[in-house]
Amino acid sequence: MTLFSTFFIIGTFNGLVLATILFLNSSRKLDKNIWLGTLLLIISTFLFNQYLIEDFGVKTLPHLIGGLIPLLFLIGPLFYFFMTYEIEKKPTWKHTNYLHFLPAIGSLMLILPFYLKSGTEKYSIYIEGHHYFPNKGLYYWCFGLLLLFYSYKSLGLIYQHSIRTNKKIGKNKSHKWIKHFVWLFSSISICFFITLTILSFTWYHHSKVFLSTFLVFSFLIHFVGFWSIKESKFTSVGSSSNSKPILSNKRILAIKNEIIHLLENEEVYKNDNIDSKFFCNKLSLNSKYLSHIINNEFNCSLTFLVNSYRITEAKSMIKSEDYSHLNFLGIAMEVGFNTKNTFTRVFKRHAGMTPTEYKNRILLSA
Repeated sequence: MTLFSTFFIIGTFNGLVLATILFLNSSRKLDKNIWLGTLLLIISTFLFNQYLIEDFGVKTLPHLIGGLIPLLFLIGPLFYFFMTYEIEKKPTWKHTNYLHFLPAIGSLMLILPFYLKSGTEKYSIYIEGHHYFPNKGLYYWCFGLLLLFYSYKSLGLIYQHSIRTNKKIGKNKSHKWIKHFVWLFSSISICFFITLTILSFTWYHHSKVFLSTFLVFSFLIHFVGFWSIKESKFTSVGSSSNSKPILSNKRILAIKNEIIHLLENEEVYKNDNIDSKFFCNKLSLNSKYLSHIINNEFNCSLTFLVNSYRITEAKSMIKSEDYSHLNFLGIAMEVGFNTKNTFTRVFKRHAGMTPTEYKNRILLSA
């Protein structure tokens, strides 16, 4: 057994054990444990496939040649879905999410003719130096670009979460490992892409890049395993008070509806002195329960939630002729802000533009 084979088999075993724990602790059909468990299962399968090739050779096991290549294109999407369900807690599954699986399906269609060949034909193609994809370089580049793309989207999730909650993920000890996980995945993706670019101008065999990538993913499995042991919340759905409801689901839903009623029907957001104490008194809750419900049910902080209603109302007022006599300070005061500067800053955070830019855009489209 070579050194590479040793790394492959250790990574395979570790990944399978962790994936099993995640699947057993899954709380529903689609949650963070399912996505990460599937990701680790695919990586472990690749490592085991490479172990068999290293120890027994392609002549003995020709059907392993390129056998799992299409699954590589699932690594990026699975990682992104895991991050989405970990950070946003209760995201809505959209039909457009299925588009993320198109690269894997496309690569499967490209390699299908090779799959249908006999073992002798596959080995002959491999020995002669031919490739099972019509364009080997394009395949490697697409895989590298996908890793970079999903790394970028995952980092974007962290940034958006920080804006919504006014808190950096790294500041939360129970979530600190997420930041490390995302940056590690992103670093692997960047290094892989840079290496691939450099080797594209040499005669070096591209399979060596993938051999190194498999080993890196083995280390990734060990990294996740380490943090899963350190952070019990990660491996156990009900072991942490943050993941376990502190009130009954029925009571939480009732409180959520009361909060929506206060904001939409009573328009309490127009009160410039509104704070958590106001909601606690209205809902007969302490601040800990209120914060838990806001964060988990609305996926944002109380401040962000209140300001979202204020900005929505401000947009309507800017567009309406009934409030054309008001300047921006007047509108800010109407929706619950004390100063124009605060209104402008919050408006830009929620709308992506200043009130002036928003009004000019409306005038141009009229």
